[in-house]
Amino acid sequence: MGDSSGALLLIAGATAGGLSALAAREGVRASPAAMAWVRGTLEPLLLAGREGYAPTSLERRRLALLGAISAPEGGSSPARR
Repeated sequence: MGDSSGALLLIAGATAGGLSALAAREGVRASPAAMAWVRGTLEPLLLAGREGYAPTSLERRRLALLGAISAPEGGSSPARR
């Protein structure tokens, strides 16, 4: 395998990762139930910032799950608008 074919594989992999992240984002936006879950999950974080209380263990688990799901999307796109 030469240098050019290795570079092409790298570019193809990066493109596939970016497109899968975009597809996941659009899928969440298209689903009202998913958007309601995301809003409900982020609510304790917003309240903690405004009112200064610590989230419950259930709220922390939901925030951790949201972070784990969104981490690949955030890392795949270098130029966000």
